Amino acid sequence: MNTRSFVSKLTRNRDPIIRALIFAVLIRFLWGIGVLAIPYFLGWELNDIIRLEILGLRMYFFIITIIGILVIMRSYKIYKWWTTLE
Repeated sequence: MNTRSFVSKLTRNRDPIIRALIFAVLIRFLWGIGVLAIPYFLGWELNDIIRLEILGLRMYFFIITIIGILVIMRSYKIYKWWTTLE
């Protein structure tokens, strides 16, 4: 793909791209607020969350894995959407 076709795809599909970016930022914002608010309302501190273990693994390993899977899924959706455009 050359630069001219890349730029033309961006200009033709400006609205869906902007909508998808705003949606992704909003979801990440709500996720971050949820991660911070739930422990606060339960009366936990950050060190309690870091020390929390499930199946012998620290909780933040599970959180990093979940976020990685979500990023890969989003990237695949964007790639699939980009390749189906004219």
